[in-house]
Amino acid sequence: MPGKSHDAAARSHVHGSLEGDGGHLGAAINEPFKYARVRLGTTVRIQIHGVDRKRAEFAALAAFARIEALDRVLSDYHPDSEAGQLKDLPAGQPVVVSADLLEMLIRSREISSRTGGAFDITSGSLTVLWRGAFASGTLPEEQDVAAAASRVGWSFMHIDAARSTVALDLPGMQLDFGAIGKGWIADEALSVLAANGCPSSLVEIGGDLAIGDPPPGRSGWSVGVALGARAPEHSVLLSNCGVATSGDAEQFLEVGSTRYSHLLDPRTGWPLTMHRAVSIVAEDAASADALATAVCVLGPVAGPDLLVRWPRARILAANLQ
Repeated sequence: MPGKSHDAAARSHVHGSLEGDGGHLGAAINEPFKYARVRLGTTVRIQIHGVDRKRAEFAALAAFARIEALDRVLSDYHPDSEAGQLKDLPAGQPVVVSADLLEMLIRSREISSRTGGAFDITSGSLTVLWRGAFASGTLPEEQDVAAAASRVGWSFMHIDAARSTVALDLPGMQLDFGAIGKGWIADEALSVLAANGCPSSLVEIGGDLAIGDPPPGRSGWSVGVALGARAPEHSVLLSNCGVATSGDAEQFLEVGSTRYSHLLDPRTGWPLTMHRAVSIVAEDAASADALATAVCVLGPVAGPDLLVRWPRARILAANLQ
C-alpha cells in the first residue's frame, strides 16, 4: 500500500468511536464488533454494528481480503505491485491495467485536474526524492528537485477507459497514491461490508475513515476530531461519508532556520515551509483524503475556496497559516 508520504502525520489523531450503551458482546445492536489488523503499513480497524457475530466475522474477513488485494495493486513499497510496475514502462506506451487500477487512476486524475495539481497523482518522483531527504536529514540539490518536478504532471497521464489502458508520457514518471489510496481502500472495504449484510459499519485505515449507515437507533457515528497530537477537540455525528486529516505535526525536516513539511506542493516540487493541518469530511474517504492534502497545499484562502467544487465536502477543523 502506498506510504503516506504527503499527509500521514495528523491522520492517526482523527478517529471513529461509537457512543455506546455498554452491554455484552452478544448484544449486537448495542455494541459493535471490533476487528483490527496491521495492513498497509498501519493499523486497519473495522467496527460493525447491528448484526450477529457470525455475520460480522464473515464480513470482516471479506473486507480484510479486499484490502490486501488492493494493496497488491497500489503499493509503492512493493516493486511487484501493479502500479509499481508502471514506472518501468517506456514513456508514452499504453499498458492494459486491471479494473481496480483503472478505477483508481480515473478517480485520481479527475481530482488532480479539479484541484489544479495541488493534489497530483503523478508526483511519485518527488515523493521518492523527498523520502530520501527526510531519511538522511539533508536537503536535496535544487537541480535534483527540478529534475524530479519535471516528471510530474497529471495531464501527461493518458487513460483509455474503453481499452482499460494507461500511458505515462514523461520519462521516469511515477504514480503516488499516498494521498488518496488509503481513503479509497477504506471505501472499498466499507462496500464489501455492506454487500455482506453489514451496512452499519466503519473502516479506519491510518486515521482515514469510511463511515457507513448509522448504528441502529442512532443518528450517526461519533467521530472525534483532532489536529496534530492533541486530544480530540470536539466530536461530530456522521454517517455515509468519509473523513481524513492532512498535517505535518509529526513529520518535518529542519535545516538551519527553515522547517520543511512532509507535505509537498507538486506544482513546485518543494515541501511547504509553514505549519498547516486540516480535517475534511466528504462524500467518501477517497475524496476526503485527497482534498485534505490539496487544501493544505493551497493554503488559508484558496484551500477552503476549493471545497465549493465539492458540495458535500467541508472542513471539520483547520490550522492553515
